[in-house]
Amino acid sequence: MITVLGHRTLYRDPQYHAAFPASVRLARGAVLLAFRRAPDHRWLLGEAASADFDHVDHLHFKSHIAALELGDDLSVRRPVRALPSHGFLVDQDANLLRLPSGTLLLHSFAWLPVSPDIAGHLKAQNKISFRRRDGHGPEYSFWGAFVRRSLDDGASWSEPIFLPRALAPGGWGAHPEASGGAAMRGRGTVLPDGSVLLPGYSDGTTGTGAGRGVLYRSQDDGLTWSLVPAAITAQDSAVTEPALCLDAAGQVHIVARSTRADDSLLYGRFDPAAQNLPDTLPVNPMGVQGHPGDMHALPDGRILLVYGYRHAPYGIRARILNPADGTDTAIAASDEVVVRDDGTGPDLGYPWIEPLIETGGNTRYAVFYYRTDSDGLRTIAASLLEISA
Repeated sequence: MITVLGHRTLYRDPQYHAAFPASVRLARGAVLLAFRRAPDHRWLLGEAASADFDHVDHLHFKSHIAALELGDDLSVRRPVRALPSHGFLVDQDANLLRLPSGTLLLHSFAWLPVSPDIAGHLKAQNKISFRRRDGHGPEYSFWGAFVRRSLDDGASWSEPIFLPRALAPGGWGAHPEASGGAAMRGRGTVLPDGSVLLPGYSDGTTGTGAGRGVLYRSQDDGLTWSLVPAAITAQDSAVTEPALCLDAAGQVHIVARSTRADDSLLYGRFDPAAQNLPDTLPVNPMGVQGHPGDMHALPDGRILLVYGYRHAPYGIRARILNPADGTDTAIAASDEVVVRDDGTGPDLGYPWIEPLIETGGNTRYAVFYYRTDSDGLRTIAASLLEISA
């Protein structure tokens, strides 16, 4: 049973657009909350800002990952700060993972902003960049995924380690000099053998243009990475923004966003200990409307699933899955809990689950996400959940 205990706004600044949060427990006990942040021009407009309520700025030449530290009561222990960024690239979604060694991984992906005249030259050479939705200002060429490591509990971060190419040649308009690593939004996992799996998604590794999920593996605490040959695929949908969850039996569960007309989440599982993984890891429609999702293995063996709900009434929803059921039908039949349904529109979600320890040792769960408030400002918020049998 899921009980919703309340909601908190954790980060709100009229000068910034904030989205795509992720969290990790630090060795010193705090929760590190990271998110993508970029300037929001609307604060310059004063009262006229309300006329631009639906402005979305997911591409910006000052886009970066910011972070703050929280206590288990969600109080701010350390104020927001910008994390290191690349000299000529801009960062997108935040993802975090703590390894058994204590090493922290921050994984994301980057864009290369270029001026319109340079973009024009690149297009003339069939090196096509991604144009901003409003058709003005810089244009953006997809660069690829990267990992930064921290050996000091998040106090400092390494230079980016760019991940191996997963895009088809010319995919997503990426320049040939780009790393071509897959885009990333979704939780990674550490396998029982100590290796690390990070999920991503691309426009296809075979040149077909079919969107699919990919997996990266590291066996040296995130220093080097290889592309796992098995691709995450769906029969009638591209696979985007996959997230992973390792259950008590050692099975890896996948939840991914689909491009289906019914907006059904995709789900699958596989045994990472299998001697040879198949060429494809299939994911199928859950019969659960929403995107994207995050999962967390509960102490009793069940799995908490949360996801954004971008249909009226807009908000965040959750379910508890029993891996023993194992079928898409059982997932769709599980009880859906409306965590909140007061969203002002569809630009919200991207939840991330974090256990919080109460006095006395009881566990609550924070679900972090972003939402658009009544002023059109994108903020980082959390809902507190209590889980019972």
